[in-house]
Amino acid sequence: MIIAKKKLKTSKFALLAITALMILVVFSFFTIDRKNLNFWLQNVNEKLMAFDPGFSSPRNLIDTGEDIIRASDNSLKIKSIFINIPKIIFHKFNDNSNDLNHIDITIKFKNLQKILKERKLAIKNGFLNNSSYVNATIKFDQKKYEAEIRLKGNISDHWLSKKRMSLRVRLKNGESILGYNTFSIQKPRARQYPYEQAFQESLISSGNLAAKYNFGNVRFNGENWGVMIIEEEVSKEFLEKQGKKDSIVFKFSDDRKRLKNTSSYHSDYRMSDERLFATLVREKKYLSDIDNRKFYTYILEKRLEKKHPEIYSESHHIRSFIASLFWNNQHTLFNSNSKYYFNPYTLELEPITADQLNFSLYTDQLDEVLEDISLSEVYKQVFSLPMEDSKINRYLASSIELFSDIEKNLNQNHNYFPLDAYKKDVVLKSNINLINKNKNLLYQWLDNVNLKQKALSEQREKTFDSQDGIFPQHLHVRHYDDGQIMLFNLLPQPLKINTISFSGNFIRNRNFIIPGYKKGNYEPYVINTNISGIQDNQILVESTYKNNVRKTVAYPTLVSDGIINPLMNSNFKEFDFIKQLDSNSYEIESGDWVINKPIVISGSLNILPGANLKFSKDAYLIVKGSLTAEGNIESRITFKALADSWKGIYVLNSKDKSSLNHVTISNISALEDNLLNLSGGLTFYQSDIDLRDVKLIDIKAEDAINIVESKFSINSLHIENAYSDGLDSDFSSGTIINSFFNDIGGDAVDFSGSEVLIDNAIIEGVKDKAISAGEASSIKIRDSFFDNVAIGIVSKDGSNVEVLNTKITNYYLHAIMSFYKKGFYSMPSIEIRSCQIDPGNAFVRQSGTNMIIDGAEEPEIYLNVDLLYK
Repeated sequence: MIIAKKKLKTSKFALLAITALMILVVFSFFTIDRKNLNFWLQNVNEKLMAFDPGFSSPRNLIDTGEDIIRASDNSLKIKSIFINIPKIIFHKFNDNSNDLNHIDITIKFKNLQKILKERKLAIKNGFLNNSSYVNATIKFDQKKYEAEIRLKGNISDHWLSKKRMSLRVRLKNGESILGYNTFSIQKPRARQYPYEQAFQESLISSGNLAAKYNFGNVRFNGENWGVMIIEEEVSKEFLEKQGKKDSIVFKFSDDRKRLKNTSSYHSDYRMSDERLFATLVREKKYLSDIDNRKFYTYILEKRLEKKHPEIYSESHHIRSFIASLFWNNQHTLFNSNSKYYFNPYTLELEPITADQLNFSLYTDQLDEVLEDISLSEVYKQVFSLPMEDSKINRYLASSIELFSDIEKNLNQNHNYFPLDAYKKDVVLKSNINLINKNKNLLYQWLDNVNLKQKALSEQREKTFDSQDGIFPQHLHVRHYDDGQIMLFNLLPQPLKINTISFSGNFIRNRNFIIPGYKKGNYEPYVINTNISGIQDNQILVESTYKNNVRKTVAYPTLVSDGIINPLMNSNFKEFDFIKQLDSNSYEIESGDWVINKPIVISGSLNILPGANLKFSKDAYLIVKGSLTAEGNIESRITFKALADSWKGIYVLNSKDKSSLNHVTISNISALEDNLLNLSGGLTFYQSDIDLRDVKLIDIKAEDAINIVESKFSINSLHIENAYSDGLDSDFSSGTIINSFFNDIGGDAVDFSGSEVLIDNAIIEGVKDKAISAGEASSIKIRDSFFDNVAIGIVSKDGSNVEVLNTKITNYYLHAIMSFYKKGFYSMPSIEIRSCQIDPGNAFVRQSGTNMIIDGAEEPEIYLNVDLLYK
C-alpha cells in the first residue's frame, strides 16, 4: 500500500550538515582510537543514513554483487561516500523524496529510558536477551494506533547506535498497518538488503515460508530515521497470507550458548542443545489449545530420538538447502535464523527462513566446499534418509528455476536508493552452473552427509574437564500432565538435585544425585510426582555443581497420553480386499466390504466400479497419493457408515490427479484421530482432483468437502443435508459447474485465497451464505440460482467477485454484501451485471468497499461486522 507522495523540502542547513558529517567520517577514520572505531562509526553512519542520502548503506554504494571482499572494505566505503557527495547533494537539492509510507513512533520518556537501559546492558554484555515491551503510539496514514514496542536483535548491529535501533512492534486491538499486525523495524543493512529480500522472495515463490518485507520512512520521537525495512513477524496473519492454516511455530535451541560467545563452555556442555531446547512463537496463546499442546509434545519427544526424519517436510527443507548452496551461504538455515511451522495437514515441520547474507563466488572445488558445511540437527535428519539421484535432480532443477529472474529482484527497489550500485547476478549464475555441472559430487555428499557431519563434530571435540568454569544452567526440565518430571543433565558429570518445588512449595527437598549424560544419549532421569494437570511455569528445580547453585523452571506441561501420528501407519495388508499392484499402487475390487478400522495407503489407490465400502464409526480412509474411484451409471461406488457415521476420506500430497466419478458418499463426520484433526469429511491437500457426478449426503463435518492448495474441476456435484459448510476451497483454483447444494447449515460454498469459476450452480436452503469469498479470492459466478438463503453472495477481505446472469430469491437478510473483517487485506469488491434479485434490503456495501450494480455504484453504509457475525 502506497500513500500519496509527501515531498519534504531539504534546507541548506541540512545539506551543509550532511557534507560536514561525511567529511568528519573520512577525517575521523584515520584519527580515532581504533578500539572505539566501530562504535563511533555506527553512530555517525546512522546519523548520515537518517538524512535519506539516496543509498541504503555505504556498502551498497560499491557492491555490485561481484566482489564480496572489496564490498566489505571500510576504507573503500568511506572513500565512496566522499566521492558521492555531489550526487548526494544533487539528490537532496532536487527533492527526490521517495513515495514510501510514513510511520511516526512516539514513546513516553520513562518508556524510552527503559529501552535505552536495556540497550546499554546489551552493549555491555555483547548481546540482547529478554527485552521488554513498552507502550507506544504510532501514526500512520493520518490514523493513530496503540502499540507495544521493544528493542530487537540479538547482536550489536541492531542497537549499537541509538539512532535507527531495531524495534519489534505489536499493534493492539488486532489492528494492522501495511497489512502487518506484528512487525520489526530495522535499517536495510541489518537485513542484508537487497540480498535477503531477493533470496526469501524466491523461496516464497516455490511454496516455502519465508520472511516478507516492506519499506517505510520512520520518525522516532520527532527524529527522522530515514528509510527503514519493515519486516512482518510470524503470526496467524503471516501464515494466512502465505496460504497456511494457523498452527504452532517452533524455534529450536535458545541460542544463549552462541550469544555468550565464550570459550569457557566446552562443546560437550548441552546448554542450548538443539535436540532438547525448543520454544514456540506466542507460546501462551497457542498452548491454551489442547491440540496444539499435543503437537508440541509430539515434536519435543520425537526430537529426542536418534532418527526422526519423518517430522520434517523433505521438499521444503531440500529447497531451502539447495537455494543456500547456490548462494554459497547457509546463514539462513542456522537455528538462530530459521523457525519451523507445524503443518496440521501433513503433521510435518516446514522451515520459515530469514536473515540470509549476500551471495559469494565459490573459490574452492565443490567437494571441498561441501566438506566444510556444518548442518543443524534438522538438516542432518532430513538428509539421513536415502534419496535416489533422480529425485535430487528434480529438486535441483526446480531450485534453479527459482533464481531465473534474480537480478530483477535484487534491483526492484532501486528507486528508493538510486545511488546504490546496480547488483548483477553473474556470481550466483556461476555458482549454479558449477553445482549443476558437478551434481554427482552433490549426490555423493548427500549419500554420506551424516557420516561426514559426525566426523566433523568429532574433530572439534576435546575431553570434558570436570574443573571447567561456572555453568549458567545445569538442567533441562520437562513436566507431563500425569505428574511425571524428567530431568536432563546438561553436563556429562554427576549433578546434585537440591529441591523440587511447585508453586513455591517444596515437594522434594532431599538431596540426590543424577548421573551425567552419556554421549549420544538423551535419556532423562525420571521422577514421579502428584503434580498433575497443566502447570506451566509452576515447577522449579534447584541443583548444585561444584558449589554453584542454579534454578531451572520446567518447560510448559506436555501431554502424557500416547501421541500417535495416524499418517505414519500403512496397513493395507490388514485388509484382504486391498490388492497391491506394484510398490506404489493398490486396488479395491468390486463387492461389499466392511471396514472396522482406519485404512492408510502410501501410494495410489484405484477403486473399481461396484465397490461398496461400509465403515465403522472410527474408521476412515487416508491415501498418501492419488485416489481414483471411477464408477459408472450402472455401478456406482459408495462409501457409507455401518451405523451412525464414519470419519471420511483424506487424500494428500499426490503428484497425480485424483478422480471421483459416479460416487456416493454418505454419513460422514470430520476425520479426527489423535494428532490429525481435519475439518472436512472429504479432504484433498496438495492433491489435484476431478469430481464428476459425486453425491455427498448427510454430512456432520465442518466442511463436507475441503480442498486445500490444490487445483480442481467439479461437474455435477451434489451436496445435501450438511451440518455446516458444503464446499470449502482454501488457496486453491478450479471450476464448479452444473452443481447442486441443498439444506446447508453454514455456507454452501466458502472460498479463502482461491480463484474459481462457478457456472450453473443451484443453491437452496442455506442458513448462512450461498457464496462466501474471502482472503483475497477471485470468484466469477454466472448463470446460477440461489433461493431461500440468509445471504446470497459476500465479497470480503481483499476479494474480487463478478456475478453475471444470476437469480437470487427469498433471501432473509441480504442478497449481496461487501465488507471487511481483517484489516491486513485490501478492500473487497463485487460487480453485479444482468442479475434478477428479489426486492428488499438486497445490497449492503460497507464504507470503503466497492460494489457496482449494473454499472452504478451502490451507496455506502456503516456496518458493524462483529455485530453481524454475532
